[in-house]
This record gives sequence, C-alpha cells and structure tokens, in this order.
Amino acid sequence: MTDTLVERRGSVLEVTLHRPNALNAISLDMVTEVLAALKELAADDGIKAMVLLGSGEKAFSAGGDVRSVYEAGKDDPTKAPSPETLTFFRREYEMNLALHASEKPVISLVDGIVMGGGVGISFHGARAIVTERALFAMPEVAIGFIPDVGGTFVLEKCPGKLGLLLGTTGIRLKGKQILDAGMVHGYLPSDQLDGLRAKLALAATSQEVLAMVDAAADGVASPFPDLDVINDVCAGNAYQMAENMAKSDHPFVQKAYAGLGRGSPLAYHVTHAQLMSGKGTKLTESLVLEHRLVVRMLREKDFYEGVHAVLVDRTYQPNWTHGGIDDVPEGLAATFLQATDLSDWEPGRSY
Repeated sequence: MTDTLVERRGSVLEVTLHRPNALNAISLDMVTEVLAALKELAADDGIKAMVLLGSGEKAFSAGGDVRSVYEAGKDDPTKAPSPETLTFFRREYEMNLALHASEKPVISLVDGIVMGGGVGISFHGARAIVTERALFAMPEVAIGFIPDVGGTFVLEKCPGKLGLLLGTTGIRLKGKQILDAGMVHGYLPSDQLDGLRAKLALAATSQEVLAMVDAAADGVASPFPDLDVINDVCAGNAYQMAENMAKSDHPFVQKAYAGLGRGSPLAYHVTHAQLMSGKGTKLTESLVLEHRLVVRMLREKDFYEGVHAVLVDRTYQPNWTHGGIDDVPEGLAATFLQATDLSDWEPGRSY
C-alpha cells in the first residue's frame, strides 16, 4: 500500500496523501511518491496541473512523521540525526522546493488539519486553497522543535508580527483566518471542492486551471483583527516579547501565551531568532537555515522530551532543559543559526 494515491483525471494529476490513520503525516515514501508525480507532471504535455488532496475526513496532513525521527535519535541525541533521518529531511525539503518551483501549477485543496510538514507540502505551490474545516498551526515549539519545511518563508507572508506570534507559540487559525493571515491564496467552502475538481479536469491549459481556481475561491483577505495589539506585544527581543504576552489581557494573545507556556523555552528562543533572521523572503534561504536548525535541535534533549510527553506517554509534562524563558542564556539561540558539522542542504540537488 502506497502513502499516496495518484490518479489522472482529465487534464490534471490528482495526488491524494493517503495515511488517514496517521492523519496523513508526511513519510519518506510519501515524499518519494510526490516527487515522482511532479516528474510525471513535467514530462506529460497532456497534464496541465497537479491537485493535492488529503485522504479521510479529519486532515489534509497533520505534520511530519516525527515519531520515527524520535525513535531514531532518542537513545543518543549527540549522534543525531541518523543517516535515515537526514535523508528524510533533505528529501522532504527537495520536495518542498520542487512543489514551489514547478512550471505547471500545483493546487492544494486543504480541507482539515494542516500543520507542520502538512504546511510544507501544501502552501508552497501555485495555489493553496483552504476550506472552513482547515485548521492551521506550526506547533513545533510544543515538542522542542522549530517550524521547518519552509515555515520561515510561510510565516514571513503574514502581516506585521503575526507570523512571529504564530511560529513561537503554535496558536491555531481556522478557515478564512488562514487567508486573512496572508499564508494561502484563497478560501472555498468544502461543499464546493468536488465541483471545482470536476471543472479543473476539463481545463485546456495551465493558465485556465489557475483562472478556474481564482474564479471559484475567495481570494480577498480581510484585515487581521487587532494587528496593532499583536505588533506591540511582539516588539523587542524574545524575553521582552514573552513578558509582553504575560501582561496582555487580549484574548488572542492570552491564548498564544498559554501555548508558549506549554512549549520548550529553548525552542521558543531559537524560533524567535529564526523568524527574525531575515531568511524568510526566499524559500531556498529558509530551507537552508531550517536544515541547520533541525540538525541542532535533534541533538538537544528538548525534542525527545517533547515528543515523548506529547506523542508517546501523553503526560504533557516534559522536563525541559531550561525552567523558563528567562533561564535561556542570552545569545544561545543565535548560535543555532550557524553552520553545523554537516553540509548544508543544497537547493536544486536531488537527495
């Protein structure tokens, strides 16, 4: 059984992420199959576009397969990442960039949970369309990790400091909020998805595919509520931002602060440094930086503490390396952005 279902439907290639029992979590097999589908898309003149879908009723994709990464490194994090883990991340990043760079449009119809690796496989194409059932988050801080798979690039698109708040706290957005946050191209009620898919199958050109999607979906983002409050809260350095959140009585900020309280203090600081690095304007730069951060975070205790507490024994009581935000030494996070002993991920290279 494969991790994707690939079907030619008229002039489009429909690729369905198919691990419904795992909320369509991204596996290495899935990455390999999507890359193969992209090659088929490029080679066949009769195929005008790719449409990405999620299998089941709950999720488009709830993230990457972090459980296998945890199992590979938990016995001795100092030796992480394992060769298999390194291959997974490098191949996944290769796929993220290939989806973004495809000359023929890749259309993601996001209906359900889309988090972490699910964002990387869906938000980088020509069009990402969400429904009222779409539930977005980059919740990696909660497991002692960072928003990768181009998360730096995605969050940079948000207005003001919203992306910084989303990435450092893991707060969730739903439905049209994701469009209002600037991360996707349109919103479409879920009961209209099948009708759009039927139309796309009849498109004569790639340009017609894009025109059909744009005509069907609402692409007008509303101003994100209380952005001035968010900008004020996120001002200053990482320590000041956390203090601002603690003092705020704004409901959205309070909800974000609750998420911060559940996360790794180290991961919060590293994510803050990541999103303030200026490496979010190009996807390639984001992925190079994120590869470095992944290598470093997988060598830290916090990732294994977080995954064990959240996904293994579900106590939700990890023993983080640092007791709180203020206990993380100043300047430590900046060192995580530097090159590691492993070679950087290289754009354009096939892994």
